[in-house]
Amino acid sequence: MSDSGKQHTYLITGATGSLGTALTLKLLQAGHKVRAYARNEHSHEALERAIPIEDRSRLSCLLGAVEDLPRLSRAIVGVDRVIHAAAQKIIPLAEYNPLECIQTNVLGTSNVITACLGAGVARAVLVSTDKASAPATLYGGSKFLAERLWLGANRY
Repeated sequence: MSDSGKQHTYLITGATGSLGTALTLKLLQAGHKVRAYARNEHSHEALERAIPIEDRSRLSCLLGAVEDLPRLSRAIVGVDRVIHAAAQKIIPLAEYNPLECIQTNVLGTSNVITACLGAGVARAVLVSTDKASAPATLYGGSKFLAERLWLGANRY
């Protein structure tokens, strides 16, 4: 646990993905509470099955999308740490569905920022990609914009 053994409550967006699952397991193992926020109910089931029984009481599986600001704002109340890992990541699907990619990666990130600021979250981290440094695809461009929004939010 960080901060001299203090227990934190984390909200992880995209929590049922490979990174989100690994972070959830690690944080629960360290004694923290985790709110796993993701849209796929089958993935939530798989995540819950991966959690040892003794840690499940500190896990909340919350169905929701980062595009839904009211739901996200409710989920974040009482959270002091946020890890924003939700993203549309499959490049061919992003190119074929550009608006959905922008809604998740850019507007969804803006919603996470808004919810964090509104709830007084102490620390928040954006998971991004090396593809945002010199974007050549819609995915890279959307993550570039998400990073700029995140950096700009530090002024608030």
